[in-house]
Amino acid sequence: MGLPNNKHLFIVILIVAVVGIVAIVSTTGLFSWSSLSFADRVGSANARGISPANNAACAYSSFPNTVTPGQQFSALVAMRNTGTKAWTSNLTNPYGLGSQNPQDNVRWGVGRVGLPYAPVQPNTVVYFNFTATAPATPGVYPFDWEMVQEYVQWFGQTCSATINVSYCTPLCPAAYNVVCGQVIMPTNGCGNCTGKGTHCRAGSCNGQACTTTPICILQCPVASTVACGQAINPTNGCGTCAGTGTRCPSGQDCQSGQCVAPLAAPITISFWCAPPYQKTSVAEYQRIKYAGFTVIMPPCEGDATIPNIQQTILDSAQAVGLKAYIAEYPRITKYYYYPNLTIDPADLDGVVADYSHHPAFAGYWITDEPSAGNFTRLAAIVDGFRQRDPTHPSYINLFGNGAPAYRLGTPDYPSYLNLFITTVHPAQISYDNYPLRNSAGYKPGFLQNLEQVRSAAEANGIPFWQILQSWSGYNVFRAPTRAEDRWQAMQTLAFGAKGIMWFYYWQPSYDPKFGPGLLDKDGNRVLYDDIKAINAEIQAVGKYLAPAAHIATYTSSNIPYPDKVAPPTNPLVTVTGTAQVTIGTFSDASRKYALVANSLSSGSAILCFPAGAQVQSLNISTNTWSAVGTTANACGQRVTRSYGVGDATLYRW
Repeated sequence: MGLPNNKHLFIVILIVAVVGIVAIVSTTGLFSWSSLSFADRVGSANARGISPANNAACAYSSFPNTVTPGQQFSALVAMRNTGTKAWTSNLTNPYGLGSQNPQDNVRWGVGRVGLPYAPVQPNTVVYFNFTATAPATPGVYPFDWEMVQEYVQWFGQTCSATINVSYCTPLCPAAYNVVCGQVIMPTNGCGNCTGKGTHCRAGSCNGQACTTTPICILQCPVASTVACGQAINPTNGCGTCAGTGTRCPSGQDCQSGQCVAPLAAPITISFWCAPPYQKTSVAEYQRIKYAGFTVIMPPCEGDATIPNIQQTILDSAQAVGLKAYIAEYPRITKYYYYPNLTIDPADLDGVVADYSHHPAFAGYWITDEPSAGNFTRLAAIVDGFRQRDPTHPSYINLFGNGAPAYRLGTPDYPSYLNLFITTVHPAQISYDNYPLRNSAGYKPGFLQNLEQVRSAAEANGIPFWQILQSWSGYNVFRAPTRAEDRWQAMQTLAFGAKGIMWFYYWQPSYDPKFGPGLLDKDGNRVLYDDIKAINAEIQAVGKYLAPAAHIATYTSSNIPYPDKVAPPTNPLVTVTGTAQVTIGTFSDASRKYALVANSLSSGSAILCFPAGAQVQSLNISTNTWSAVGTTANACGQRVTRSYGVGDATLYRW
């Protein structure tokens, strides 16, 4: 039984305590602190500490540095749940954000902020948006906030800052500290200054005394804003710009000064959990490129969702010739986490203006593993970006088929996929499946998941990507061997995937249950060399499969349910023998291809190609093709090959 649908319905619980009676009042939604008086809240959680159950870290905060007395302003404080217990909004001991320095002060017009949603699971970040009111008296005041579980304890790290409350007097630099001819601007962003600068930097005034004539500083537009092949001219008529424009109509590339159909896209190779923002650098991104990655996804921790960090990420990616997706909370992901917020068109306009013309920009990271109930909201966000920037996709990662129905929000996994595609209209499908377990060794369903996603993607004419396991942890997932890494990658390619990602690159430090990935939390190599080797093989095979059309994927008959995939009526290649293999067949304008990928056990496969086929196989290490000796047989041209764990061979004819 649910409560009546009445926004004004209140539940009143009277709690009798030794010190008197306290009334806690809540709406039918999440716990509301606004209904409690200051006297109700003071001293409600006097205990303080850090425990494995309750712990928190200050993830981010945003508010003005200077406000006027009595001014109302928007504030944002983000807290990460670093404990082992979910934060809830129950009426007895709800969690919330509380003011500090001193504890429970209402200096800023509010002493508590309730959870915007619940539960907040461990290892996730919750964003508290609220309106604050500045004190009436000028001064510099603490703006400190900490997590609290009512009537239990205060806990975790304090988000500490100060705000200057003043009537804002502009701080104007001396004219000789401002470049000759430039307007003098206040250093504190307050009010206006008078006059222009008189400083002549080395050579800037050509040996002449400074006059009121502004210095001519060359301003060149970005190449992507100028038509392909046209000269780039300065916007202020000052000097000469280098290079030519690269702008082409949607769906075309600028090559040798001409807009032409794009070359076939290579296999996207990426990962989750880039280096933390403190480690973002050209040198660190060069190490990413050296491992064979082509696209960088956002960091999994730190302040990397803040706009200025995004520019550093994009600039570093550009310096090494890679692309990067951006994940910005203030103007993108907050609209997913808070579905009641009205999407401000100015936010989307600003994001597109800030990033879409950057040469290293790959697209907009939106969220991970949404349930079906969130698809309509995601559609609005994705469509907003598509209308403004049709050339850069939005990225959303979905659950794998191991998620229960209550997480999916649909009766079964195929329904989840189809509803996502028809509602959101994504540029691609991305999902994760981590099959390598401590106890059972391998969780069945990995190939079944590939077939489910492949089928849905091909039916709707969109590519799919899969996130593979390159991590261990939670006493469930074990670190894969290189052969198991190859098995995951080659099976994914055999099903026609256009993108392969690894979870994860840099080990997240906020949860001790996460084991190392390619790197540990200090940046030391762990699985790095293994994945580097596999990425090279992905690139070698993907060179031929990425531009080819997928025909069919099926398995040998000895693979057990649920991973066995039946062949089509007339398969291009048939297989018998002891090896448990997957066969993916493809074609381009002149050839047919078959990627034969073995399972997690060794065996021998007898392959039959079409009669008369001149079969070749690819040496992945040297990227060279050589003829394969075949035997004419009733089934066609027969090839017998032994396969070890995770082995794969690409054939063509």
